[in-house]
Amino acid sequence: MTDLPPRRPPLEILAAAASIRSVDVVTLDDLYVALDAVLAGTADDLQISRARRAIADGDPLVLYVACGHSEMAVERLLEALVRLDPTAARLAVVAGMHLRLTPALIAAWVRLGEGSMPEKRNDA
Repeated sequence: MTDLPPRRPPLEILAAAASIRSVDVVTLDDLYVALDAVLAGTADDLQISRARRAIADGDPLVLYVACGHSEMAVERLLEALVRLDPTAARLAVVAGMHLRLTPALIAAWVRLGEGSMPEKRNDA
């Protein structure tokens, strides 16, 4: 037997990641509720914030495992988040590119968030 610590569930890892840079400590139950609310389209600002932080500060591969190794589940979650909060488009695109999700889907997230991303400046 090895001396490795026991494995933590993927959502527990994401909840810990969401708590790293915030005063709001996200528990496993909080994250379950937040992700379910995002998928249902009924998330409030706190739930959206928790989901954003879990995705932004967590590893996209852990998100993939937490979603049952289903690309479609990850896609649905990220798309629901971008629809609720267009400013989440950038983190959805980064996670989608990391997981090598469909380029057309990633482009759609960019279009959904277009009004919320900072404009490129040409100071030449």
